[in-house]
Amino acid sequence: MSGVRRSVCHRAQPVKVKPRERGASDLDRPALDDAEKRLTTVNQTESNMKIITWEITKIIKVANQLQRTGQTTASTSERIAAAFVLNNMALLPESYSDAVEAWQRLDDWQEHVTQIKQHYTHFIEAR
Repeated sequence: MSGVRRSVCHRAQPVKVKPRERGASDLDRPALDDAEKRLTTVNQTESNMKIITWEITKIIKVANQLQRTGQTTASTSERIAAAFVLNNMALLPESYSDAVEAWQRLDDWQEHVTQIKQHYTHFIEAR
């Protein structure tokens, strides 16, 4: 073999190609776009539902505290609201033995109690 070099031809091996960072090929893109739109819509709906005012958050915290210990250092209105959320008039402050009088004391907070009863009872701890 004088100075002739033979080249060896290797058979091409299939190459595994990693999917794109987003995780799909172009063929899957329409399905993924549709799924992302649905997920975005669900997340927006959930986030809209989860806009909770500080008053609602406070009433829920007081209700859970009363549920656990029977005591709280919350304001009179917060305690009255929590008692109504828990349907337990025994938790009303001592100076409010009449439920109607206590309900009237809440004034603007009556709406918060109603909202909690309709939408947020899952945040109230079980006994």
